[in-house]
Amino acid sequence: STMAANIPGHYIGTAPRAQYWLLRSEDADTEYPIEEDNWVSAAEFADSVGADIINSSLGYTRYDDASMSYTYKQLDGNTALITRAADIAASKGMLVVNSAGNSGANSWKHIGVPADGDSVLSVGAVNDARVYAPFSSRGPTADGRIKPNVALMGQSVYVVNASGNVVPSNGTSFSSPLMAGLAACLWQAHPEATAMQVFKAIEQSSDRFLQPDDLTGFGIPDLVLAHSILSRNSGAGNPQDSIVSLYPNPFIEGITLELYSSTDQTVQVEILSNSGKRIARDSFKVLGRINNLIQMEQVRRLKQGEYLVSVQTTSQRFVKKIIRQ
Repeated sequence: STMAANIPGHYIGTAPRAQYWLLRSEDADTEYPIEEDNWVSAAEFADSVGADIINSSLGYTRYDDASMSYTYKQLDGNTALITRAADIAASKGMLVVNSAGNSGANSWKHIGVPADGDSVLSVGAVNDARVYAPFSSRGPTADGRIKPNVALMGQSVYVVNASGNVVPSNGTSFSSPLMAGLAACLWQAHPEATAMQVFKAIEQSSDRFLQPDDLTGFGIPDLVLAHSILSRNSGAGNPQDSIVSLYPNPFIEGITLELYSSTDQTVQVEILSNSGKRIARDSFKVLGRINNLIQMEQVRRLKQGEYLVSVQTTSQRFVKKIIRQ
């Protein structure tokens, strides 16, 4: 209902005219890791039918067999199968939106998986006074990244229940689809944008972007501002090769280079010390007239400090500073 409902004068979701696939991967009677495999199968199906956005109102921390449960140290964005699959889905061009979880008031407190993914837009909850909802799961991730990414209404948010009645209810299971529907509308207004550009515009529009915390992340998004951010980006036209984004920076694990290429070509990417000494080098084939996402896994080996990323295209060279925390 929070996304798809369309009953004028009664209840309208955030993306009522979108097209949907409803894929159930959860087993409500038990909690075992096979549900992560089910989610991966659902994500693969979504990719196969051309889905643009995945909303996933679930998360895993504790299993019925305690030996299979996650520890906080494993919330590093690279351990859980479901998290790695969610990041792969994002690399395919889908926007993956996921509930942060409802453990903020219990002993666990933290987000679950796949909300810990660095390419997953995880959504916490606030109330109608824009105040953090105490049940909403908290960050950061085990490797220190900001989570949740953003927060929307999740406390006393009105939904349509199984009987067809509009009632208030609580949960990041509602704030996440609210965000997914809004993201769909934003993306519809900017079809030339990539999923990660939409992701970053939503973050940058949020009210705590300059002072994020572990409760609501970058805060509550302003979709009008996000629209303006994407309009500025598209207005530039990107007629020539350019680095659109290099994130996260500072970083702990890998970095994603978002490169606009004016033509099909092979680019050279080098990691340099501050003095200009080459530390690593790799080549990547990129496609023309789109934003290409390049995963820079080689930076995982770097020690703490400042480095330079050099990107050589057929026509230009770009150099950006990065910081390894």
